[in-house]
Amino acid sequence: MMSKVEIDGVSFDVAPEVAALLQAVSEERDELKDANRVTAREAVFGFVAWLTCRKEPTTLSAAHNCAKVVHLAATWCEGNNLPPIREDVYPANIVHPGETPSTAKMRLKKDIIKRTHHA
Repeated sequence: MMSKVEIDGVSFDVAPEVAALLQAVSEERDELKDANRVTAREAVFGFVAWLTCRKEPTTLSAAHNCAKVVHLAATWCEGNNLPPIREDVYPANIVHPGETPSTAKMRLKKDIIKRTHHA
């Protein structure tokens, strides 16, 4: 008698003992993936912690050039194997504290208009 086990979308017909072992190994692998995954909140807090621990100061404000901070953020994301920015949704998917989704859209439109006029 054979047992069917599916791993990563592929079905296998194997002996029941092998099916149970494959299933257990697959589940353990998935748990390890989840344990090593960095959540969005962990990434934000980790990035801020890293910035505050660096010897070189980093100034953040609307009056300062953001290129250095963007480079630091990219370095952080790459070092933590975070997925790339989804250019089809970012920055429209970001809501700043104190905003609602509709006011965030208005802010984004103003930013686009401002960048278009300064280009």
